Amino acid sequence: MPIALLPLLATVLALDYLRRQLLPAASSTTPVGEPYDPPFTGGQCSGAKYNFYVDYKQGNQFATDFRQDITGSIGDSIFTYNDGFSDNWKIPTGQGDILYRSSIKPVVRDVVKTDQSDDDCGDLPNPVPPPPISSDGLANVSAPNMVDDNQLVQGSPIVAVPSIGAALSAIAALVAAASNALDAIKKVMDAIEAIGDVLDKIKDWLDDKDKNDRTKKSLYRHDYGSIRKDGFLRLFPSGEADGFEPSYLDLQLLSIPIGYGKFFGSLSPNFYRFASLGHISFVSPSFGIIETHEIEFSRVSINVPANAYGFFYHLGLNDIIRANVSLFYLRFEEEEEE
Repeated sequence: MPIALLPLLATVLALDYLRRQLLPAASSTTPVGEPYDPPFTGGQCSGAKYNFYVDYKQGNQFATDFRQDITGSIGDSIFTYNDGFSDNWKIPTGQGDILYRSSIKPVVRDVVKTDQSDDDCGDLPNPVPPPPISSDGLANVSAPNMVDDNQLVQGSPIVAVPSIGAALSAIAALVAAASNALDAIKKVMDAIEAIGDVLDKIKDWLDDKDKNDRTKKSLYRHDYGSIRKDGFLRLFPSGEADGFEPSYLDLQLLSIPIGYGKFFGSLSPNFYRFASLGHISFVSPSFGIIETHEIEFSRVSINVPANAYGFFYHLGLNDIIRANVSLFYLRFEEEEEE
């Protein structure tokens, strides 16, 4: 058992987490569109004033540094060339079309706000509609923001403790094979002393490793929010795994349809053996399914497989089941030398 996970008993298992109410909705899932290089960036703030710089050819001369002041967001259709008249082009804006005459289609060089403020209203949308997710299995979602995540364990060394179960089994075998009680007692004492030596060596190894290892391994929890129906969520904040290792997903189902058959337990969780509550499918960076887990309990923790990029979830399309989703992960940071 990883030593760093032992403090979970004191940090994770708090009633404010275990019995929390429905969280705000997780990020929405969108299809993956075709690559699109817009003719210019920005220019989409409604009511803003823009300087619109274009280069175009008039007769045999190129007109450079041409500027047109525009108020309002610039439309999806940037230019219309030869729109019923020879050598005509126009810029659609919120205040109507601006018409010009030119022998070639102009090129947008820059679009800036006249007051020099940030142009943070996005770019022109991709005119090519993406295929449905179900047709190609490709999904997109905003990157998870992990800046303000809950840090549960700080700077704990992540090491595995050798199993003592084998040593205990060996003790039982020695006792069974002993010829008399005194012989059995001696063999048990020898075995216990051997286990003590193993534990001492583990402690010495940990102390020595902690001196040489300058890496902080901290445990965090990221709350995605609540999910419903189906969708996709990413595991990494920027598509990279450097310094970030997902451990397991934690699901808390807060509403279950009436009539779902379940195997009752008065002192144990209800097992929904007759109707699955949904499933989680982890995918690789190429969106190939790595593994799928059925959700058969109202509380489920699922280990994240290696090389997983994200996961699809499916809680049924009847829009009744809701679940809170959190990710527990390790973060690796180099400690500064003193």
